Amino acid sequence: MLISVLIFCRYLGGNSIVVVEGLEMLPQLQELHVENQQLSSGEKMLFDNRSLQAIAVSEIISFLLIFSLADNTLCCVDFDWSGSA
Repeated sequence: MLISVLIFCRYLGGNSIVVVEGLEMLPQLQELHVENQQLSSGEKMLFDNRSLQAIAVSEIISFLLIFSLADNTLCCVDFDWSGSA
C-alpha cells in the first residue's frame, strides 16, 4: 500500500503500509500516526528519502507535532543529508 496524500492529521495505524512517501508535499501536516502496521513476516516499513528530508528539515514540514511509529519494523535507511533526494 502506498500513502502519498495526507493532510493535517492522519491516523493510519493498523493497516498494511509498506512505503510512506509524499510527505514533502504536506507542509501543514501536524500529526502522522502509522503505528502497528500489519505487515507480512519479514516485511518492513520504508520512508522514501524526500519524506525523511521533509521531516528532518523544519522549513519543509514545520507543524509536525506527533509522529507515531510504535510497534513497527522499519527498514534501514541510507539518508542523504545533503538535500539531494
